[in-house]
Amino acid sequence: MPQENLEWYQWLHRHPELSWQERETTVYLRGLLEQWGIPVLDTGLDTGLCAVIEGGLPGPTVALRADIDALPVTEETALPWASETPGKMHACGHDFHMAALLGAARLLQQQAASLPGRVKLVFQPAEESSQGAARVMETGVLEDVGAIFGLHVMPTLPKGLVGLTEGGNFAAIGRFAIRVKGKGCHAAQPHQGADPILAAAQLVQALQGVVSRNVDPMRPAVLSVTHMEAGSTWNVVPPEAFLEGTIRCFDEITQTVLDSRMEQICQGVAAATGTEITLEWTARHPGTDNSPALVALAESTARRLGMESARVLPTMLGEDFAFYQKKIPGLFITYGMEGAPLHHPSFAADPDYLDQASRLLAGLAVDWLEGQAK
Repeated sequence: MPQENLEWYQWLHRHPELSWQERETTVYLRGLLEQWGIPVLDTGLDTGLCAVIEGGLPGPTVALRADIDALPVTEETALPWASETPGKMHACGHDFHMAALLGAARLLQQQAASLPGRVKLVFQPAEESSQGAARVMETGVLEDVGAIFGLHVMPTLPKGLVGLTEGGNFAAIGRFAIRVKGKGCHAAQPHQGADPILAAAQLVQALQGVVSRNVDPMRPAVLSVTHMEAGSTWNVVPPEAFLEGTIRCFDEITQTVLDSRMEQICQGVAAATGTEITLEWTARHPGTDNSPALVALAESTARRLGMESARVLPTMLGEDFAFYQKKIPGLFITYGMEGAPLHHPSFAADPDYLDQASRLLAGLAVDWLEGQAK
Protein backbone atom coordinates (compact mmCIF):
# COMPACT_ATOMS: atom_id res chain seq x y z
CA MET A 1 0.00 0.00 0.00
CA PRO A 2 1.36 3.45 -0.90
CA GLN A 3 2.46 5.29 2.24
CA GLU A 4 0.42 8.37 1.34
CA ASN A 5 -2.82 6.33 1.33
CA LEU A 6 -2.14 5.30 4.92
CA GLU A 7 -1.31 8.88 5.93
CA TRP A 8 -4.60 10.19 4.51
CA TYR A 9 -6.56 7.47 6.25
CA GLN A 10 -4.88 7.98 9.61
CA TRP A 11 -5.33 11.76 9.51
CA LEU A 12 -9.01 11.42 8.62
CA HIS A 13 -9.57 8.82 11.34
CA ARG A 14 -7.96 11.08 13.94
CA HIS A 15 -10.16 14.05 13.02
CA PRO A 16 -13.82 12.92 12.94
CA GLU A 17 -16.54 15.53 12.49
CA LEU A 18 -20.30 15.11 12.69
CA SER A 19 -22.85 15.79 9.93
CA TRP A 20 -22.81 19.38 8.61
CA GLN A 21 -19.77 20.12 10.80
CA GLU A 22 -17.06 18.63 8.55
CA ARG A 23 -15.14 21.89 8.11
CA GLU A 24 -11.64 20.71 9.02
CA THR A 25 -12.17 17.60 6.90
CA THR A 26 -13.25 19.72 3.92
CA VAL A 27 -10.19 21.98 4.25
CA TYR A 28 -7.93 18.90 4.36
CA LEU A 29 -9.52 17.33 1.28
CA ARG A 30 -9.49 20.60 -0.66
CA GLY A 31 -5.83 21.13 0.16
CA LEU A 32 -4.81 17.74 -1.23
CA LEU A 33 -6.88 18.05 -4.41
CA GLU A 34 -5.60 21.55 -5.17
CA GLN A 35 -2.04 20.42 -4.45
CA TRP A 36 -2.51 17.75 -7.13
CA GLY A 37 -3.93 20.24 -9.62
CA ILE A 38 -7.49 18.91 -9.45
CA PRO A 39 -9.96 21.85 -9.56
CA VAL A 40 -12.60 22.07 -6.83
CA LEU A 41 -15.96 23.28 -8.11
CA ASP A 42 -18.03 26.00 -6.49
CA THR A 43 -21.14 24.25 -5.12
CA GLY A 44 -22.16 26.68 -2.40
CA LEU A 45 -22.02 23.90 0.21
CA ASP A 46 -20.63 24.80 3.64
CA THR A 47 -18.99 21.41 4.02
CA GLY A 48 -18.05 18.69 1.55
CA LEU A 49 -16.91 19.38 -1.98
CA CYS A 50 -16.95 18.28 -5.60
CA ALA A 51 -13.86 18.27 -7.79
CA VAL A 52 -13.38 17.38 -11.46
CA ILE A 53 -10.69 15.61 -13.45
CA GLU A 54 -10.89 16.70 -17.08
CA GLY A 55 -9.96 14.00 -19.55
CA GLY A 56 -7.81 14.72 -22.57
CA LEU A 57 -10.48 13.41 -24.95
CA PRO A 58 -14.10 14.55 -25.35
CA GLY A 59 -16.74 12.39 -23.71
CA PRO A 60 -19.36 12.09 -20.98
CA THR A 61 -19.08 12.57 -17.22
CA VAL A 62 -18.95 9.90 -14.54
CA ALA A 63 -18.97 10.50 -10.77
CA LEU A 64 -17.36 8.77 -7.80
CA ARG A 65 -18.71 9.46 -4.30
CA ALA A 66 -17.42 9.15 -0.74
CA ASP A 67 -19.20 10.28 2.44
CA ILE A 68 -17.21 12.31 4.96
CA ASP A 69 -19.07 12.61 8.30
CA ALA A 70 -18.47 10.71 11.54
CA LEU A 71 -20.64 9.55 14.43
CA PRO A 72 -21.18 10.61 18.07
CA VAL A 73 -19.48 7.44 19.35
CA THR A 74 -16.58 7.15 21.82
CA GLU A 75 -13.80 5.12 20.20
CA GLU A 76 -12.55 1.90 21.82
CA THR A 77 -10.13 0.61 19.17
CA ALA A 78 -6.84 1.48 20.97
CA LEU A 79 -5.34 2.24 17.54
CA PRO A 80 -2.27 4.51 17.39
CA TRP A 81 -4.34 6.78 15.11
CA ALA A 82 -7.51 6.72 17.22
CA SER A 83 -9.87 9.69 17.29
CA GLU A 84 -8.48 12.79 18.94
CA THR A 85 -11.98 14.19 19.52
CA PRO A 86 -13.75 12.78 22.60
CA GLY A 87 -17.16 11.34 21.86
CA LYS A 88 -16.70 11.27 18.08
CA MET A 89 -15.24 8.65 15.76
CA HIS A 90 -15.37 7.23 12.26
CA ALA A 91 -17.36 4.16 13.27
CA CYS A 92 -18.91 3.66 9.83
CA GLY A 93 -15.87 3.58 7.55
CA HIS A 94 -16.24 7.03 6.02
CA ASP A 95 -12.54 7.66 6.70
CA PHE A 96 -11.77 4.63 4.54
CA HIS A 97 -14.19 5.79 1.84
CA MET A 98 -12.52 9.22 1.67
CA ALA A 99 -8.99 7.82 1.56
CA ALA A 100 -10.02 5.34 -1.14
CA LEU A 101 -11.48 8.14 -3.26
CA LEU A 102 -8.36 10.26 -2.76
CA GLY A 103 -6.31 7.33 -4.04
CA ALA A 104 -8.62 6.94 -7.03
CA ALA A 105 -8.25 10.65 -7.76
CA ARG A 106 -4.45 10.28 -7.87
CA LEU A 107 -4.67 7.32 -10.22
CA LEU A 108 -7.15 9.06 -12.52
CA GLN A 109 -5.18 12.30 -12.59
CA GLN A 110 -2.10 10.36 -13.72
CA GLN A 111 -3.99 9.05 -16.76
CA ALA A 112 -6.15 12.10 -17.39
CA ALA A 113 -4.73 12.71 -20.87
CA SER A 114 -6.20 9.41 -22.11
CA LEU A 115 -9.60 9.68 -20.42
CA PRO A 116 -12.51 10.05 -22.91
CA GLY A 117 -14.54 12.40 -20.71
CA ARG A 118 -14.35 13.68 -17.17
CA VAL A 119 -14.62 12.32 -13.63
CA LYS A 120 -16.36 14.21 -10.83
CA LEU A 121 -15.21 13.42 -7.31
CA VAL A 122 -17.96 13.89 -4.73
CA PHE A 123 -16.91 14.14 -1.08
CA GLN A 124 -20.40 14.28 0.39
CA PRO A 125 -21.30 15.73 3.79
CA ALA A 126 -23.88 14.49 6.25
CA GLU A 127 -24.65 10.97 5.09
CA GLU A 128 -25.55 10.04 8.65
CA SER A 129 -28.26 12.73 8.62
CA SER A 130 -29.84 11.00 5.59
CA GLN A 131 -29.97 14.38 3.80
CA GLY A 132 -26.44 15.04 2.52
CA ALA A 133 -26.87 13.47 -0.92
CA ALA A 134 -30.13 15.33 -1.49
CA ARG A 135 -28.36 18.60 -0.70
CA VAL A 136 -25.59 17.80 -3.19
CA MET A 137 -28.18 17.05 -5.88
CA GLU A 138 -29.89 20.37 -5.20
CA THR A 139 -26.69 22.24 -6.13
CA GLY A 140 -26.96 21.00 -9.74
CA VAL A 141 -23.29 20.00 -9.77
CA LEU A 142 -24.14 16.50 -11.02
CA GLU A 143 -26.59 17.42 -13.78
CA ASP A 144 -24.16 16.32 -16.51
CA VAL A 145 -23.29 12.98 -14.88
CA GLY A 146 -24.18 9.81 -16.78
CA ALA A 147 -23.34 7.29 -14.05
CA ILE A 148 -22.29 7.38 -10.40
CA PHE A 149 -20.39 4.83 -8.32
CA GLY A 150 -19.79 4.48 -4.60
CA LEU A 151 -18.87 1.84 -2.07
CA HIS A 152 -19.40 1.12 1.60
CA VAL A 153 -17.29 -1.12 3.80
CA MET A 154 -19.28 -4.10 5.07
CA PRO A 155 -18.14 -6.10 8.15
CA THR A 156 -20.34 -9.08 7.22
CA LEU A 157 -18.31 -9.78 4.05
CA PRO A 158 -14.74 -11.13 3.68
CA LYS A 159 -12.11 -8.42 3.40
CA GLY A 160 -11.64 -7.13 -0.13
CA LEU A 161 -14.73 -8.81 -1.59
CA VAL A 162 -16.57 -6.65 -4.14
CA GLY A 163 -20.19 -7.24 -3.10
CA LEU A 164 -22.76 -6.63 -5.86
CA THR A 165 -26.57 -6.61 -5.83
CA GLU A 166 -28.96 -5.72 -8.64
CA GLY A 167 -31.78 -3.41 -7.60
CA GLY A 168 -32.05 -2.54 -3.93
CA ASN A 169 -29.18 -3.44 -1.61
CA PHE A 170 -29.75 -0.74 1.04
CA ALA A 171 -33.22 -0.15 2.43
CA ALA A 172 -35.46 2.89 2.27
CA ILE A 173 -35.52 4.44 5.72
CA GLY A 174 -37.73 6.68 7.77
CA ARG A 175 -36.90 8.35 11.08
CA PHE A 176 -39.95 9.09 13.18
CA ALA A 177 -40.66 11.08 16.32
CA ILE A 178 -43.81 10.58 18.39
CA ARG A 179 -44.85 13.15 20.97
CA VAL A 180 -47.41 12.20 23.58
CA LYS A 181 -49.11 15.08 25.37
CA GLY A 182 -50.98 14.06 28.50
CA LYS A 183 -51.88 15.79 31.74
CA GLY A 184 -49.46 15.77 34.65
CA CYS A 185 -50.56 15.01 38.18
CA HIS A 186 -49.46 13.52 41.49
CA ALA A 187 -48.48 9.86 41.14
CA ALA A 188 -50.78 9.04 44.05
CA GLN A 189 -53.75 10.52 42.18
CA PRO A 190 -53.39 9.27 38.59
CA HIS A 191 -57.12 9.61 37.97
CA GLN A 192 -56.66 13.39 37.94
CA GLY A 193 -54.30 13.28 34.97
CA ALA A 194 -53.74 11.60 31.60
CA ASP A 195 -50.63 9.43 31.83
CA PRO A 196 -48.33 9.81 28.78
CA ILE A 197 -46.07 7.01 30.02
CA LEU A 198 -48.93 4.53 29.87
CA ALA A 199 -49.73 5.75 26.35
CA ALA A 200 -46.08 5.50 25.32
CA ALA A 201 -45.85 1.93 26.63
CA GLN A 202 -48.97 0.94 24.70
CA LEU A 203 -47.54 2.56 21.58
CA VAL A 204 -44.31 0.57 21.79
CA GLN A 205 -46.17 -2.72 22.15
CA ALA A 206 -48.66 -1.96 19.40
CA LEU A 207 -46.02 -0.74 16.96
CA GLN A 208 -44.07 -3.98 17.34
CA GLY A 209 -47.03 -5.82 15.85
CA VAL A 210 -47.15 -3.79 12.64
CA VAL A 211 -44.46 -5.72 10.75
CA SER A 212 -45.49 -9.16 12.03
CA ARG A 213 -49.22 -8.70 11.45
CA ASN A 214 -49.68 -6.07 8.74
CA VAL A 215 -46.75 -6.45 6.33
CA ASP A 216 -46.63 -9.22 3.71
CA PRO A 217 -44.08 -11.77 5.05
CA MET A 218 -42.49 -11.87 1.60
CA ARG A 219 -41.65 -8.14 1.83
CA PRO A 220 -38.78 -7.41 4.28
CA ALA A 221 -39.45 -4.65 6.81
CA VAL A 222 -38.22 -3.40 10.17
CA LEU A 223 -39.83 -1.06 12.72
CA SER A 224 -37.75 -0.21 15.78
CA VAL A 225 -38.47 2.18 18.66
CA THR A 226 -35.02 3.20 19.86
CA HIS A 227 -35.44 6.23 22.12
CA MET A 228 -37.90 7.06 24.93
CA GLU A 229 -38.07 9.96 27.37
CA ALA A 230 -40.64 10.81 30.04
CA GLY A 231 -40.70 12.14 33.56
CA SER A 232 -38.03 13.40 35.95
CA THR A 233 -38.88 12.04 39.38
CA TRP A 234 -40.60 9.17 41.18
CA ASN A 235 -43.85 10.65 42.44
CA VAL A 236 -45.06 12.77 39.53
CA VAL A 237 -46.97 11.69 36.44
CA PRO A 238 -45.33 13.85 33.75
CA PRO A 239 -47.29 15.87 31.19
CA GLU A 240 -45.42 14.56 28.13
CA ALA A 241 -43.51 11.63 26.69
CA PHE A 242 -41.32 11.25 23.60
CA LEU A 243 -40.51 8.27 21.41
CA GLU A 244 -38.18 8.00 18.42
CA GLY A 245 -37.22 5.26 16.03
CA THR A 246 -36.91 4.03 12.47
CA ILE A 247 -38.61 2.01 9.76
CA ARG A 248 -36.81 0.12 6.97
CA CYS A 249 -38.23 -1.52 3.85
CA PHE A 250 -37.56 -1.99 0.14
CA ASP A 251 -40.77 -1.02 -1.66
CA GLU A 252 -43.43 1.69 -1.68
CA ILE A 253 -46.28 -0.74 -0.93
CA THR A 254 -44.69 -1.75 2.37
CA GLN A 255 -43.84 1.85 3.18
CA THR A 256 -47.48 2.84 2.69
CA VAL A 257 -48.63 0.03 5.01
CA LEU A 258 -46.15 1.06 7.71
CA ASP A 259 -47.09 4.73 7.46
CA SER A 260 -50.85 4.19 7.61
CA ARG A 261 -50.80 1.61 10.42
CA MET A 262 -48.48 3.76 12.56
CA GLU A 263 -50.82 6.73 12.18
CA GLN A 264 -53.85 4.59 13.03
CA ILE A 265 -52.14 3.19 16.13
CA CYS A 266 -51.21 6.67 17.33
CA GLN A 267 -54.80 7.86 16.93
CA GLY A 268 -56.21 4.76 18.62
CA VAL A 269 -53.89 4.92 21.63
CA ALA A 270 -54.60 8.62 21.99
CA ALA A 271 -58.33 7.96 22.09
CA ALA A 272 -57.92 5.11 24.57
CA THR A 273 -55.68 7.03 26.99
CA GLY A 274 -57.06 10.54 26.74
CA THR A 275 -53.81 11.94 25.40
CA GLU A 276 -52.80 13.85 22.27
CA ILE A 277 -50.31 11.99 20.07
CA THR A 278 -48.52 13.35 17.02
CA LEU A 279 -46.38 11.35 14.60
CA GLU A 280 -43.69 13.27 12.72
CA TRP A 281 -41.22 12.02 10.09
CA THR A 282 -37.93 13.84 10.74
CA ALA A 283 -35.90 12.19 7.97
CA ARG A 284 -36.66 9.92 5.03
CA HIS A 285 -34.88 8.64 1.99
CA PRO A 286 -35.51 5.94 -0.62
CA GLY A 287 -33.69 2.65 -1.00
CA THR A 288 -30.77 2.19 -3.34
CA ASP A 289 -31.49 0.93 -6.84
CA ASN A 290 -28.46 -0.57 -8.55
CA SER A 291 -28.44 -0.65 -12.34
CA PRO A 292 -28.05 -4.23 -13.67
CA ALA A 293 -25.81 -2.89 -16.46
CA LEU A 294 -23.49 -1.28 -13.92
CA VAL A 295 -23.42 -4.45 -11.83
CA ALA A 296 -22.22 -6.31 -14.94
CA LEU A 297 -19.64 -3.59 -15.57
CA ALA A 298 -18.35 -3.89 -11.99
CA GLU A 299 -18.01 -7.66 -12.34
CA SER A 300 -15.94 -7.09 -15.46
CA THR A 301 -13.82 -4.39 -13.81
CA ALA A 302 -13.14 -6.53 -10.73
CA ARG A 303 -12.14 -9.45 -12.95
CA ARG A 304 -9.80 -7.22 -15.01
CA LEU A 305 -8.14 -5.96 -11.82
CA GLY A 306 -7.78 -9.44 -10.31
CA MET A 307 -10.33 -8.82 -7.54
CA GLU A 308 -12.97 -11.21 -6.27
CA SER A 309 -16.61 -10.21 -6.68
CA ALA A 310 -19.83 -11.93 -5.66
CA ARG A 311 -23.57 -11.33 -5.69
CA VAL A 312 -24.62 -10.57 -2.11
CA LEU A 313 -27.91 -10.20 -0.24
CA PRO A 314 -29.43 -6.80 0.56
CA THR A 315 -29.13 -5.21 3.99
CA MET A 316 -31.62 -3.25 6.09
CA LEU A 317 -29.01 -0.53 6.57
CA GLY A 318 -29.85 2.78 4.90
CA GLU A 319 -27.79 4.90 2.52
CA ASP A 320 -28.62 8.30 1.09
CA PHE A 321 -26.67 7.35 -2.04
CA ALA A 322 -30.20 6.43 -3.14
CA PHE A 323 -30.91 10.12 -3.80
CA TYR A 324 -28.32 10.10 -6.60
CA GLN A 325 -29.85 6.99 -8.12
CA LYS A 326 -33.25 8.68 -8.35
CA LYS A 327 -31.76 10.87 -11.10
CA ILE A 328 -28.59 9.09 -12.25
CA PRO A 329 -27.91 5.43 -13.10
CA GLY A 330 -25.75 4.27 -10.22
CA LEU A 331 -24.05 1.40 -8.47
CA PHE A 332 -23.42 1.17 -4.74
CA ILE A 333 -20.98 -1.58 -3.82
CA THR A 334 -20.66 -3.33 -0.47
CA TYR A 335 -16.92 -3.74 0.04
CA GLY A 336 -15.84 -6.58 2.33
CA MET A 337 -14.31 -5.47 5.65
CA GLU A 338 -14.90 -8.38 8.02
CA GLY A 339 -14.70 -7.29 11.64
CA ALA A 340 -16.61 -5.35 14.32
CA PRO A 341 -20.10 -4.11 13.38
CA LEU A 342 -20.69 -0.71 11.83
CA HIS A 343 -21.40 2.06 14.37
CA HIS A 344 -19.64 0.03 17.08
CA PRO A 345 -16.96 1.69 19.27
CA SER A 346 -14.40 -0.90 18.21
CA PHE A 347 -15.04 -0.66 14.46
CA ALA A 348 -12.10 0.30 12.25
CA ALA A 349 -11.60 -0.36 8.55
CA ASP A 350 -8.40 -2.16 7.57
CA PRO A 351 -6.13 0.26 5.68
CA ASP A 352 -4.34 -2.65 4.00
CA TYR A 353 -7.27 -2.72 1.55
CA LEU A 354 -7.16 0.98 0.67
CA ASP A 355 -5.08 0.56 -2.47
CA GLN A 356 -7.40 -2.14 -3.81
CA ALA A 357 -10.47 0.03 -3.12
CA SER A 358 -8.82 3.00 -4.87
CA ARG A 359 -7.98 0.90 -7.91
CA LEU A 360 -11.54 -0.42 -8.00
CA LEU A 361 -13.10 3.07 -7.98
CA ALA A 362 -10.68 4.38 -10.59
CA GLY A 363 -11.19 1.27 -12.71
CA LEU A 364 -14.96 1.65 -12.65
CA ALA A 365 -14.70 5.25 -13.85
CA VAL A 366 -12.27 4.36 -16.64
CA ASP A 367 -14.24 1.31 -17.82
CA TRP A 368 -17.51 3.24 -17.88
CA LEU A 369 -16.02 6.14 -19.84
CA GLU A 370 -14.34 3.84 -22.32
CA GLY A 371 -17.54 1.82 -22.70
CA GLN A 372 -19.45 4.99 -23.59
CA ALA A 373 -16.81 5.92 -26.17
CA LYS A 374 -17.20 2.67 -28.12
